[in-house]
Amino acid sequence: MSRGERESADVAGGTDGGQLEGVIGSSPAMLEVYRLTRRVAGRLTTVLLTGETGTGKDLIARAIPELSPRSSGPFVRVHCGALSESLLESELFGHVKGAFPSAYENRTGRFEAAHGGTVFLDEIDSVSYTLQVKLLRVLQEQEFERVGDTKTIRVDCRIVAATNCDLLEEIDEGRFREDLYYRLNVIEIMLPPLRERPADIPTVPSSVYAGQGWAGWVDFLGNELAEGEECAICLDLLHHSGGCRSKKVAKLRGCGHRFHRGCLDEHVEARGDDATCPLCRVAFDGIKPVQRTTS
Repeated sequence: MSRGERESADVAGGTDGGQLEGVIGSSPAMLEVYRLTRRVAGRLTTVLLTGETGTGKDLIARAIPELSPRSSGPFVRVHCGALSESLLESELFGHVKGAFPSAYENRTGRFEAAHGGTVFLDEIDSVSYTLQVKLLRVLQEQEFERVGDTKTIRVDCRIVAATNCDLLEEIDEGRFREDLYYRLNVIEIMLPPLRERPADIPTVPSSVYAGQGWAGWVDFLGNELAEGEECAICLDLLHHSGGCRSKKVAKLRGCGHRFHRGCLDEHVEARGDDATCPLCRVAFDGIKPVQRTTS
């Protein structure tokens, strides 16, 4: 029996199935996330994942199709914030040869490639207002045209979107379409940050480091991270979790205080040229990343 079949049986039988594979946390807040994820998986409706960076939205996005009847279909992720408006349009909808100077051949877009499966639109808040109109059409009509073409393409794909922003605030500021918001927010799953579920903190080291605990994780001077040390900005436990930018640990030159890299970047950006330590307010001229030791 596949994972999707097992989880569908759990829902049909009235059980929540417990923790999702690969997702950290067994607190009541996370158990509610797992329960809701399983319930929406089989409904094939659009899902909006909200929460701060590093809360696991990408893991839930992958779990939804795996627990659904579309588990055998393609899962296509699009990092909307990493591309300009023109590149994102071509990435999503594809283009035909000659549509623009560098279009040397026809290209299939992500929506077309995800036919019969799921498209995960990460950082949906970064999509331009103009492009949101075309995205709304896909949600409403399940159809679009490639860039530079007039032929309409129909697709059957589920859309899961994620954001770390308050989209209602973005609507008030005129940066996000209200009609698109309600099309995306058919069902919302909010991922709570670690500081709001302290019961899960003890599970983080063993889960992230696969039994290594804190041993072997050091700063650039060779000093081990102290167990339980936390970022003074967001109060989450300091650890290095690979690809998650906000959870990478940075150490300030001078005072030596450590913070999540994402939190520090936001602090520096907010203060402009005044780069001071959030904890002791001492000016710093650089950071060093925490690196894993090699044997």
